[in-house]
Amino acid sequence: MNTLLSVQILRAVAALGVVAHHVQLDFATRMGLPAALPDLNLGAAGVDVFFVISGFVMVHASEPLFGRADGPRLFWLRRLIRIAPLYWAVTSLYLVLTFLLPDMATSHYSPGLIAASYLFFPFPREDGTMQPVVGLGWTLNYEMFFYLVFGVSLVFRRTAAIAGVAGLLILAVALGWIAGPLPDALGFWTDPIILEFVFGMLLAVAARSGLRLRPATAVFLMGAGLFALALALPMRMVMGLPRGLAWGFPVALFVAGAVLGDFRRSQGALARALGAIGDASYSLYLLHPFVIRFFREFWSRGLIDAAAWPWAYAALVVAAAIAAALVTYRLFERPVTQALQGLMARPARDVGMAESAARP
Repeated sequence: MNTLLSVQILRAVAALGVVAHHVQLDFATRMGLPAALPDLNLGAAGVDVFFVISGFVMVHASEPLFGRADGPRLFWLRRLIRIAPLYWAVTSLYLVLTFLLPDMATSHYSPGLIAASYLFFPFPREDGTMQPVVGLGWTLNYEMFFYLVFGVSLVFRRTAAIAGVAGLLILAVALGWIAGPLPDALGFWTDPIILEFVFGMLLAVAARSGLRLRPATAVFLMGAGLFALALALPMRMVMGLPRGLAWGFPVALFVAGAVLGDFRRSQGALARALGAIGDASYSLYLLHPFVIRFFREFWSRGLIDAAAWPWAYAALVVAAAIAAALVTYRLFERPVTQALQGLMARPARDVGMAESAARP
């Protein structure tokens, strides 16, 4: 339970880091106030935290599915139910707003890009960037690629499955490095950032083996990860290290301290608040650009003086994004997920009832 709470808190921290980064980026690029807030580019590493957590959680949550012939089907259905509804709804909202407010649109979406966005397939925009309609959805394209590979492996026992997935992802990165720049989807799927899923899986193996760290050791490991992460951006610029290595290793250290640390479960208000944000972190990740844009419209009309009160403005945007995420999670994300999971489980219950009725 401590580990699962740590994961939820990590999700909250990761999502809030991404939000803070995008708020500061909005100040610098859209509002013309680059000095209003300090550089919060490090918050972008929240995405890397999500990837490492994903590798960890998939191993942990899939324990009953390893070695089962129907494991891949059940896994893919569960992941699609968990990821697709909110993402498809947000994608549709983007398209509707683009149609209704063409003067405010910043991108043109080709039919191919729209179809690829709903299918989680990496497809280039007009400027060549590999981003779907929802720009943040590039991370979900990586997630779905990982789920595809991981799901196939579930027909094997846990050790063989994890080794196979790790080996395949490492081989994909090596292929991308040896073959040079690969086109579009192949280049996307062989980016070293996919190694962060491997880091997460290895942490799950360590946790399953019973490895636990003393709180002091775990805190030291988390601090070392943060320190290395602070150095990662200049290292990437100077040494040309890929993100999956420059940010992946420090993030893996940070996550390792959090999930392997033998911490007492906190019942404090902060832990509960972060746990709630962690539950709604997917909604927060997908919806915060709408909130940022909403407040920028107020600023552009002179209704909010962001230049005079940048920290207050930023705090207001973050708080509003959290509120929108919590509402969306409770009114849409959670009930839709639960309803679809119920439909998924119904055939199994129906089969069980039919078998019981058929027995003499």
